[in-house]
Amino acid sequence: MASQPTSPTLAAPAPPAPSEAAEGPVERLLRSGARALSDVELLGVVLSAGRLDVPTLAAAQRLLHQLGGLDALVGADRAGLRVDGLDDRLRASLLASLELATRLARAAIPERACLKNRDKVARYLALRYGGESQEVMGVLFLDLHHGLVAERELFRGALGRAAVEPGAILREALRQRAVCIIVFHTHPGGSVLPTEEDMNFTDRMREACDQVGIPLVDHLIVAPGGRWQSVVALLRSIRSMRRTTRRGKAMRQTSIRGRPSRQLGLKASEAASTPASPSPRRRGGIRGTREPC
Repeated sequence: MASQPTSPTLAAPAPPAPSEAAEGPVERLLRSGARALSDVELLGVVLSAGRLDVPTLAAAQRLLHQLGGLDALVGADRAGLRVDGLDDRLRASLLASLELATRLARAAIPERACLKNRDKVARYLALRYGGESQEVMGVLFLDLHHGLVAERELFRGALGRAAVEPGAILREALRQRAVCIIVFHTHPGGSVLPTEEDMNFTDRMREACDQVGIPLVDHLIVAPGGRWQSVVALLRSIRSMRRTTRRGKAMRQTSIRGRPSRQLGLKASEAASTPASPSPRRRGGIRGTREPC
């Protein structure tokens, strides 16, 4: 008896790759970062981890001790939040809270809002970029009333300020039709003191901006922990102190050169040619004695 032909068996479909599997907000945050989540998802992650017990408080104490204080949470990454007692869900909740704070700070300077408040701008930039592990340089492009037109990150990585050409920044400013700009860059090491390279770049940037008629409003340095510094304000203060010092030296030298003639109330040539006046004679005929009262 002839055997019946068997139909080929279909192989079972392969399971989806882990990256293709459906992820919840917590998993996506831990894999791609808090910026990958929407506002609703961020708030949901925060609210989903609202338990408070003794182990959680102990983990919070260890985390603050490890970071060195609450301000170090600003810009903390996923690796920096690994402590005993802090599971993935709690870490995700904390990262979501930090991202919400950044977005709220950004919302405080909406599009076309006036950016004359340096503190508000620096606070947002410190939250947004202060925790970057590598150096970032960017620009805020402003309109005639210092309203925010656009924000661009232009350079990332260990790029010295001497290698950054003002022309690249100004070309983007012209493309954005900006009237003036605020330049910023990060110091991942934590110090907000400008280097000599930072100050030289600020001078070069300001000169180039003046040539094309797009003024440099400020150059801000931001660092972890919410710290920041205005290079433009610092340079203005340093130069003001130098001018005051030079003016004081000039006044002291003038005072020293002109002191004898001022004491006599005459010019130096007149003081040298004018004979001394004889001392008046006192009544009584005896010079240098006083009459009895």
